[in-house]
Amino acid sequence: MGLISSSWSLKKFFAIVFVAFAMSGEFVAGYYRPSPWRY
Repeated sequence: MGLISSSWSLKKFFAIVFVAFAMSGEFVAGYYRPSPWRY
């Protein structure tokens, strides 16, 4: 069971990292390249 639980926690960890990376990427893209609807 330890292998399964560790694999699940690893997947959850990568999911959190992916979401954080996507959010930061959107923020950086919006910061350096202002969106049309901000004007």
